[in-house]
Amino acid sequence: MQPPGDLERFRQTLQELSCDLGPDGLAEVLASYLADGRRRVEALTEFLEDGDLEGLGHCAHALKGSSSIFGLIELERAALAVEMASCPPGDAGLGALIERLRSCYTALEPMLRAECPAPLPDHRRPE
Repeated sequence: MQPPGDLERFRQTLQELSCDLGPDGLAEVLASYLADGRRRVEALTEFLEDGDLEGLGHCAHALKGSSSIFGLIELERAALAVEMASCPPGDAGLGALIERLRSCYTALEPMLRAECPAPLPDHRRPE
């Protein structure tokens, strides 16, 4: 579960972005973040299974940056831990760090969707 401060920062960031981009622009950017975030979180395990530490590091770096833009500090920190652990030769605990990142994102995703100024398309894969 995310600390309340992350959600509060996220709300403030949404207000700022809404002023800059307008509600439609904000909805588009946020929908993109949520869709890309989910894909990136899922891709981390694939990179690990393939032994592609470089790809894993780039993917975690992208998630770290986009999370930072929205003020999601805990998610940013989890992505940074994965990014740092992906540096060769790779950290033996990388799988656990990826799972922590996945759990963090999964817990946060419904709250992010609930804070959106307009309904977002659901880019998640059907289960």
